[in-house]
Amino acid sequence: MVTQLILLALFMALSVNATESRIESMGKRDIFFRDDMSIFRNPAGIGVLGNFVTGSLGFVSDSKELVLNNPRLVTSVDTSISCSTTTGGIFHPSTSQLVFDTSYQVKTGTPTNQWFGVVYNYELNPNFALFGGAAFNREDDLLLFYNAQKNRRLYKTGTVFPDLKGKSDFILGAHFGKINAAAAYYHASQEAKYQGTNDSTFGPSISLNRFNGGTEIGLGSHSLEIFGGIGQIIYSNTGEGFESALDIKEKTDNSLYLGSRLFFQTKIGGGIVFVPAVNYAKKAVFDSSITIISGGIGGSYRLENGFFWCGMEWENYSAENDSADIKESGQGMHFNFGIEKSLIWKWLIVRVGGHRYFGTREIEVGNIKTEEWVQNSEDSGLSDDLLGFGIGLNYQNRLRFDITFNEATPYFNPFGKGLEGSSNGGHMLLRISSTFSL
Repeated sequence: MVTQLILLALFMALSVNATESRIESMGKRDIFFRDDMSIFRNPAGIGVLGNFVTGSLGFVSDSKELVLNNPRLVTSVDTSISCSTTTGGIFHPSTSQLVFDTSYQVKTGTPTNQWFGVVYNYELNPNFALFGGAAFNREDDLLLFYNAQKNRRLYKTGTVFPDLKGKSDFILGAHFGKINAAAAYYHASQEAKYQGTNDSTFGPSISLNRFNGGTEIGLGSHSLEIFGGIGQIIYSNTGEGFESALDIKEKTDNSLYLGSRLFFQTKIGGGIVFVPAVNYAKKAVFDSSITIISGGIGGSYRLENGFFWCGMEWENYSAENDSADIKESGQGMHFNFGIEKSLIWKWLIVRVGGHRYFGTREIEVGNIKTEEWVQNSEDSGLSDDLLGFGIGLNYQNRLRFDITFNEATPYFNPFGKGLEGSSNGGHMLLRISSTFSL
């Protein structure tokens, strides 16, 4: 079985021990190449990646942090804007950003989203093995969507919609011949009780659960991944009293995730791996929901002491906020590339990558409609802007530190104000992640 796993990893031309920092600094997206973070999308990947401990010291920035792979954080290209309304009013296109951008509404001047985890494979015989893993304090994309919606509501944070605690991932799977299959569970919750008049208690109880499952099937020198999941956020009341300002409507929001990708090994150019992929996601939180359908193709190529990948992906999305009577929809293309290469010493890896999203967006607020061309920002200091830059420190292919740099670092002026004028303020390092192979 060990030989099969090694061959499967090699044909994909992938680099294991790949972290959030590697993704950010090498193209912003990881749908067209494999990395450690993909186990939270398809837990069956543990059967190929082996045993390791991983984690992150968090992300720090003077800008608002956002979820990776979120194209709706965009700026107007101002090439086509049309408004229509029965009242004759004018709707400003940036209004929609207050509703659907998956970002925190606070600056991350101190590190946020720090987490750690471990995965392990245990071979029982040459054709069968068990594997599992756990991670703690990681912020799942459904939780990030919850935080974004919570923070832009009119209520105070920590009252009606509190911060969720106990963020945990648990994964269990098995290897059968050429097939890896696994299931994963993510949980975060909070129960907040408040003392009211007449000794009554009241407050919200919120439980966020996500169940993922996936498989990876070896097809000769190729590999097929199929994965999916469901998410639930359950809202209920913890007390018998009722206070409209601090009570929450009892309901359950359901989310759905489906996806597949094929790693197709060729002999073109010495071994280019083509990766067609499709994904579907529908997330619902409170009275807001978003549906994203995407598909595209990418490729990767192993360089001497390096790695290169590129890809393009079409996307269509629709979102709405029922209580505010706001609807948003759009479609566009993602264009990405990333490259990493050892320079001078094999332990020093330099990375650079780019991500351009370009498309159209339509927003309806009541009777008012706005249409515009949009693109992701060029230098906002966010994880999903145009370019990324970073390094990796690799010790004996076992211990790796991946670092995302402020993109203004090459222009640092020690005799001036340093990096204070950049979008990330005075921070030279934005994220540090690490992996240790067991």
